[in-house]
Amino acid sequence: MKKIFAAMLAVIMVFTLAACGADTPPAETPENGPDVATEAPAGEGEGTEEAAGTPEVTLKLAHSLAETLPLHQAFTEFSQAVKERTNGAVQIDVYANGQLGAERDIVEGMQLGTVDFGYIATAVFANFVPDYYLFDAPFLFEDTESILAVCDSEIGENLGKQLEETQGLIQIGFMDVGGRNIFSTKPVETIEDFVGLKIRVMENDLHIALFNMLEAQATPMAFTELYTALQQGTVDAGENALQGITGSGFDDICKYITISNHIYGINVFAMGQQAYNKIPEEYRDIVMEEAWNCVLRERELVAAANESALSEMEANGCTVYTLDHEELVEKISPIYDEFADILPGDLIQQVQEFLAAR
Repeated sequence: MKKIFAAMLAVIMVFTLAACGADTPPAETPENGPDVATEAPAGEGEGTEEAAGTPEVTLKLAHSLAETLPLHQAFTEFSQAVKERTNGAVQIDVYANGQLGAERDIVEGMQLGTVDFGYIATAVFANFVPDYYLFDAPFLFEDTESILAVCDSEIGENLGKQLEETQGLIQIGFMDVGGRNIFSTKPVETIEDFVGLKIRVMENDLHIALFNMLEAQATPMAFTELYTALQQGTVDAGENALQGITGSGFDDICKYITISNHIYGINVFAMGQQAYNKIPEEYRDIVMEEAWNCVLRERELVAAANESALSEMEANGCTVYTLDHEELVEKISPIYDEFADILPGDLIQQVQEFLAAR
C-alpha cells in the first residue's frame, strides 16, 4: 500500500473522464453489502460538529448502506480524525442510505467532482475495469485472511492502477463485508444436503448457476420477500454475511447455519482525483493516512460484527456447520468455463498461485 500512497501523492494532474462501462448496472444495495431488512432514515450529511472557524475545504463521502453498519462507524471516525488533525481545515461530511445516489451515481459523481469519496462494490467497478470481476469468482478465497492478503498485494495495487489510469479514481483500499454463508430451516451439514434445497439467491446469473451446480433449486427473489418465504416454506434457505443474518432476524426462524464462504463481499473505498487535488497540499498526507486507517478500522469492525453474530446465533439455538472447501471447489469448477466471458481467467490463476505460495 505504501507504493499506492506514494503514487497518489505524486499525482497532481487531473485525469480525463473515461466513458462509462456496461450499459446495465449491477444490482445495488442491499446486495453489495450485508443484506439488512431495515434502513436508517435518510437525513442530512452527517459530518462532525463544526470546528472553530470556517473549513478551508469540505468534502463529501457517500455510501448507499444503512448508518447502523460498521462501515458507517468507520467513516464517521475518519471524518473526526481528519477534522482533529487538520484543526478543522478539512471537513468531511458523510452521506449514508444513498442520499447522493446509488453506487453508479456515486462513481460518476467522483469523476465529475460532485462527490469526493465513495464506498463502491467491486461488481460496480467491474463495469469500468472488468478485472474487478475477480471477486465474483466462487470459492476462490477460503477465508477473510486470504482475500485481504490478495487485496493488499501487488494484485490489488494493479487493480487500483487500472482504475486510476482509466477512470481518474483513486483506490484507497479494499473494505471487508465478509463471506456469504447459508441459513436454513433444514440442516445443510454436507455437500449432499444441497440436493433439492430451495435457496433464495440474488437475481444474478452467476449466483444462480453456482447453486444449481450444487443441485440446489436456486430461487431468485427480492430480499424483502425472503423472511415471509422462509416462514411459509416457499424456500428452505437464504445466504448472506453473518452480520446480515442476525441483523434481519433470520436466526429466529432458521436454526441451521452453514459456513460456506461461497463468495466474499469486498468493496472499494475510493476518491476522485479532483477531490485529491482540492485538498490543500499541506493536509494531503494527513487525509490519505487517515483514509487508510479508515480501511483498517472498517475491517476490524466487520470482523468483530461477524464474530459477534455467530455467537448470537449459537446463543439463539442455531446449529453451525462448516463445509469442506475443497469439495465445494471441485463440485462447482465448471462455472469458471461457463462464465469465462466475465471472470478474468489469467488473474484468477495469478491469485491461485499467490495463495498457494503463502
